[in-house]
Amino acid sequence: MVLEKEGQHFVVGMALKAEKAKKHISQKLIDYAAGHGIHLKVIDENVALEDQGHLDAICQKIRRREWEEELEAYAAAHPRVSIHDMPQDTYVLRNRGTMLVPLQTPGETFFPPPPPTNRNIENNGTPMLPIRCCAPEHTTIEANTPFSAAKAQLLKAGIRFPVIVKALLADGGPSSHALAVIHSDAGLLRITQGEFSSEGLALPLLFEQYINHGGCLFKVYVLGNHEVMVTRPSLDLSSNEREEENVVGIEQFRDNIDTIDVSTSLEGGSMQGVEVGTSPPIPKREELERFKIPPPDVEVVSRVSAYPRSRSWGKYDLAPRGHGVPAPPEWLWRGIASKLRTALCLSLFNFDLIVPVAPAPHQAGLVDPCSGTAEEGLVHIIDINYFPGIEKLPNYEALLVQFFLDLKSATSQSSKRARSSRLNRPLQSRLLRVEILWFYI
Repeated sequence: MVLEKEGQHFVVGMALKAEKAKKHISQKLIDYAAGHGIHLKVIDENVALEDQGHLDAICQKIRRREWEEELEAYAAAHPRVSIHDMPQDTYVLRNRGTMLVPLQTPGETFFPPPPPTNRNIENNGTPMLPIRCCAPEHTTIEANTPFSAAKAQLLKAGIRFPVIVKALLADGGPSSHALAVIHSDAGLLRITQGEFSSEGLALPLLFEQYINHGGCLFKVYVLGNHEVMVTRPSLDLSSNEREEENVVGIEQFRDNIDTIDVSTSLEGGSMQGVEVGTSPPIPKREELERFKIPPPDVEVVSRVSAYPRSRSWGKYDLAPRGHGVPAPPEWLWRGIASKLRTALCLSLFNFDLIVPVAPAPHQAGLVDPCSGTAEEGLVHIIDINYFPGIEKLPNYEALLVQFFLDLKSATSQSSKRARSSRLNRPLQSRLLRVEILWFYI
C-alpha cells in the first residue's frame, strides 16, 4: 500500500486497529483522497503521536486506556488538530444501557417540512404526520439478580415476551454482539442462571422489548454533516422461513426445553440437585401447558443485520424481498441524525432504525407495539455504533473524502478566525475594560 507524500496536502491520521485499518484504508481510498488534496497517514498506536509527524486531523477508534490518555494529552497540546472523535465522547455508546438515553420514552417528535420544501405529501395526497422516535422499552438486569427479581424488573419496565437480550458492553470485545431471544419465564430463568455464559450472555445484560418490524432494518450512517441510509435484514420472529445461519441451536432448545425443574423453580422452589448446564428429563407437556411455556424458550441469535459476505458490500438494499415495510421519509432520518449528532457530540456513527409493524392475526404471541396514532407515526432506534464499517457503503471512498474535505474547510475557517482574534485582541481588551467600568458605575 503506497501513501502519497504529504507535501501541501491536508494530513489526516487514521488510528485504527490493524484489522479495521485493512478494511477501511484501501489503495483506492488513498488515491481518491490524494486526488482531492488529502494525505492519509496510518497512525501506529505503538509509536508516540508526537513522533509521527505533522497532522491536521485524526480519525480514531482504538479502545485502549494508554492510547486514550495519550490522545487527550496530544489534543491539549495541539488544539488546532481536529480529532474525531475524542474518547470521552464515545463512552456513552460503549454501554447499551446508556447509548439510547437521548431517545428514551417518550422520545423526540419530528415534524415534516412545510410545503413546498416538502416530500411531506404521501403518494395518495394525504399530508404526512409528525413521527415520534424513541427507544423500545428496555432495562439492565445486573449480575447475580435472581429470577424472581428479574421477572419483577421486566414487569415494572413494561416488557413482555418475546424479549431481546443483548450484551451490555458494546466495546468491541468478543461478547459485544451476543444476542438472544427469550420467549418465556423458563427462558428468563435459564439466562439468570448463567446457562448461556459461554455464548457471552452472562448478567449484567440489557433486556429490550422485541418490536415486530417485518425483518427490515434501516441503517443510517453519519459522517459529519452528511448522512446516508441503507436497508438491511433483521430478526423477524413472525417469519416461518428464518435462515438457519441466523439462529444457533434452536432445535437443541426445542428438544431439550429446560434444564431445570420448571414446576418448582417458577414458583420460587428449590434448585437443589439440579446442576446448571445439565440435561435432566424434559418436563411433561402438561407442565409446560400449565405454565404456558411454548418451546423454544431461548434462541441464541447471530448478528442478523451484519453483512454475511463481502460480496454484499456496496449495496443500498439487502432487506428481504417483499418485506412491505415503509421506508422512513428522508426528512425523518436526517432529522434524527442531526439530533443525535448534537446530543452525542460525535461525527462518525450509525444508528439502526425500525418501523413497527402490527402483528398479523396468526402472530398472536407477538407484542403489538402500536404503529403510531391518528396524530403521529412511530419509529424506534435499537442501536447506535461509533465509527462503524463505512467501507461497506456504496461509493464509500467519496463519502469519506467529502468528510475529510469538510474537516479541511473547517480547519481553514478556524485558522482565519484565530488570526482575526489575535489582530483584534487589543481593541477587545479596551472594550472589555469599558464594560467593566460601566458595570461598577
